[in-house]
Amino acid sequence: MRPSTYLVERGRTAYQKTSAAYFRSGIFVTLLGAIFALLGLAGVTSSEPSKSSYFLLFMGVIFAGWGVSHFFSARKMRQK
Repeated sequence: MRPSTYLVERGRTAYQKTSAAYFRSGIFVTLLGAIFALLGLAGVTSSEPSKSSYFLLFMGVIFAGWGVSHFFSARKMRQK
């Protein structure tokens, strides 16, 4: 195999591996965000919401958004 062919093939597999890694991390971060959001929502809807409940809800939204961005990045990498 010529060196240039090897590099092209290696680049192709790098995109596939990176896409899979982004997809897995997207699942993890989105689930983490959902857990934080649910905990924050439970605290906010209680009779006396605390500042930590709002913080958990905020972090849940941030993590969920970050996870969704990983899904879009994985999809974009898979198309290359």
